[in-house]
Amino acid sequence: MGKVFNLKNFFYPFSILKMRFFLHNSEKYKRDALIAHQNKYLRKIVLYSYQHVPYYRELFDNNGIKPKDILSVDDLKKIPFLTKKIVKERYEDLKSDIASKYSPFFVETSGTTGTPMKFYQDRNVNISKFAYFWRAWNWGGYKIRDKMVIIEGPIYEDGVLYKFDRVLNALRISNFVVSAANVAELVEMIVKIKPKVIRAYPSAIYQFTKLAEELIKTADFSFIKTIITVSENLLDYQRFYLERIYKCKVFDCYHSWESICMISECEYQVKHHHMEYGILEIIGEDDEPVIPGETGEMVATGFYNLAMPLIRYKTGDIGSVSKKKCNCGREHDVIENIDGRIDDVVVTPDGRRIGGSGLTNALKHSKGFDFVQIVQNELSSIDVKLVKNKYYCQDELQLFKSYLEKCLGLEIIIKFIFVEKLEKSGKGKIRYVINNYLRK
Repeated sequence: MGKVFNLKNFFYPFSILKMRFFLHNSEKYKRDALIAHQNKYLRKIVLYSYQHVPYYRELFDNNGIKPKDILSVDDLKKIPFLTKKIVKERYEDLKSDIASKYSPFFVETSGTTGTPMKFYQDRNVNISKFAYFWRAWNWGGYKIRDKMVIIEGPIYEDGVLYKFDRVLNALRISNFVVSAANVAELVEMIVKIKPKVIRAYPSAIYQFTKLAEELIKTADFSFIKTIITVSENLLDYQRFYLERIYKCKVFDCYHSWESICMISECEYQVKHHHMEYGILEIIGEDDEPVIPGETGEMVATGFYNLAMPLIRYKTGDIGSVSKKKCNCGREHDVIENIDGRIDDVVVTPDGRRIGGSGLTNALKHSKGFDFVQIVQNELSSIDVKLVKNKYYCQDELQLFKSYLEKCLGLEIIIKFIFVEKLEKSGKGKIRYVINNYLRK
């Protein structure tokens, strides 16, 4: 979301401000009002999709569904799921026949788990992303025009370490070029500009901080008031470490590539689903809804993309919704966890699926490793790639192995592999669990 706060890119400042004003008020809505809003926009997107999207007209007609049958969130179950396979096969049929009215543009996912996915989006998506990110990052302490450091994925063609983005009032650092050889220069520049906010991929800010830890401790970094992580799953040990080093809170934000679901943390670091953005369902392996607190696949219906509406789209991400209420007073759904991709888990011989957050939790209290990546190629074993540092010792390795055995059981063979670094995706991200066994 590098350019999400660039008004000049979107040409719709009044629409953005109008939506932001609405969101400022709607975050105070009671539960009934939030659901009423969802029902209203669901009816709109369903009717529009039936009238203008060939795929949905065929789907509804073949299943005996009329738009008038879908009046509320409870009626969504009447509509079959939309999968990534269907999107690939029926790509053109999913595009609205009046998409040109909404300034459509082409987007493509990073493809970290296979073939990249392609979508059309439109100006409504840009307007909504701007306004919703504005609100989400406000919850984490960011204010428009606050000076930022952004550590994300692009490689600059001219080979520079960083660039200053005057529109965003931000120092942009490419995660691909950060190294022990240049981290002192980057720290010096950060101290010079004194940003209030760091916004970064979790793996990017974690890597940078590991390299710069001693320099940060000796410099005065009290100007950093908040850290906002985006675009990857924030692991517990990363949050624990970053908050200890920077002495400020870390706020995590989830936004799907398809722009149909947004979840972010409030000032109490509790995750909330932005219910005005779309509808979120959590389903189990049997495609039935799970009870609150149970983990399942996140299925989302977006309200804003009229170029290519996505209804009941299986995101491939896993999470759970809680019945708990948050002390912030907002009545948006509380999300207990988002644990990466549905196929980025370790499968145990007894059928359990365990995500990266649980498996790496022991690193909260370990100094010996900078990074860990777990790869499962067979049901009976896992490879654990470790980047060790100067604090590494055999005792810490044994403690980590014992923790993994408690999580996974003793039937899985654990093989440790020491590496110099972990490979990044094309977007500069690091995956912490890779399950090749499930993709066979």
